[in-house]
Amino acid sequence: AVRNPAERFQEDALRIFRAIRFASRFQLWIEPETWRAICDSVPLVRHISAERIREELTRMICGANPSRAIRLLQSCGALKMILPEVEALGGVPQGRRYHPEGDVLSHTLIGVEIEPSRHPIARWSILLHDIGKAKTIERKEAGKISFYQHEFVGADMSLEIMARLKFSNDDKDQISSIISRHMRFMSAKDWKKSTMRKFVG
Repeated sequence: AVRNPAERFQEDALRIFRAIRFASRFQLWIEPETWRAICDSVPLVRHISAERIREELTRMICGANPSRAIRLLQSCGALKMILPEVEALGGVPQGRRYHPEGDVLSHTLIGVEIEPSRHPIARWSILLHDIGKAKTIERKEAGKISFYQHEFVGADMSLEIMARLKFSNDDKDQISSIISRHMRFMSAKDWKKSTMRKFVG
């Protein structure tokens, strides 16, 4: 930061998000005094308009190294304030047979990282696709875990998140629709061409 970092973030708390976005995009480390000021200034995020936060988040997740950006938001405490539904995925276990990568947050961030188009609709859909798992987790015999209808719970939750962040109605419709249907792709490799055409249509 230029001169006193705490003063810079008090002038405009959106700089917290910009610092994290730049650090992630260019694979930089944030200078320790600046990082401390970021962590101390996180409560100021409450005074930023939802539209400005949404735009910065979109730039983060559509840019390079989005998983690092989310982890930095988590580390400074900002993720819990702006996307508590995503923060809640940390530590939510999954069956190792299908998800050897770890908890739901790790799974989600891998998905965001490898999505090739960097399109905002695709990236937001992946970031939010499993948010329903924290609310629907069921532990069964022999250590099995299920998340019955998490896609529909998640779709409803995504609408609340997007309303909070002032998404357009068109974006809300597209993203929530993708989330509610994402489990259908599990068997896509076995579909007939006619079934695939119908689904895409």
